[in-house]
Amino acid sequence: LSSCDDFLNVTPTGKTVTPTAFSDVRGMRSAVAGVYYKMYKHYSSDFYAVPDLADNSVNLSLLEAPSSALAIYNYNYNTTGSGYWGTIYEILVNINNVIEYQPALLSESPGNATELQIMKGEALFLRALCHFDLCRLYGQPYNYTDDASHLGVAVVLRAPNYDSQLPRSSVAKVYEQILIDLDEAETLLKGKTSRGKYYANELAI
Repeated sequence: LSSCDDFLNVTPTGKTVTPTAFSDVRGMRSAVAGVYYKMYKHYSSDFYAVPDLADNSVNLSLLEAPSSALAIYNYNYNTTGSGYWGTIYEILVNINNVIEYQPALLSESPGNATELQIMKGEALFLRALCHFDLCRLYGQPYNYTDDASHLGVAVVLRAPNYDSQLPRSSVAKVYEQILIDLDEAETLLKGKTSRGKYYANELAI
């Protein structure tokens, strides 16, 4: 019997690896579009109803309500039952890939510098927004302690490994990172023409 390593070690058809996906500007455009799609799905879910569900302002039918809404309504708001924890961190992974691979593309494609700066600025704004939503959902308000040292959520600035165990940061640290991202996003998007009303822009920041 003979070995056939080269034959077995192939990239599955129709699939790609992350560096390949970000090897050109077209891949970056697709990645940013994917981030916006996931953000749209997040905000078009029952996310807007969280305050009403949490304070029992609605009367849910146990037969018709989605499991995520019931989890909040029944005070069983955990990382899996309500869905938001995994959903938002999945978005953050995609956002962080955009931010991580943008500098290399910027040096390789100087003709697309403005577009790439806009995409990174949008990604930074969306990363700040994701951390803000997570902290509102899974942490106490900022002024719960005098120095906001109470637990917030894990701050994710790079795509983690599948087995990473990221520690929760204090609410103060989460908000500090939110402001850092917003400041950089504002610098990148300042004076730039918005790509449209569905995209992050200087006014949104």
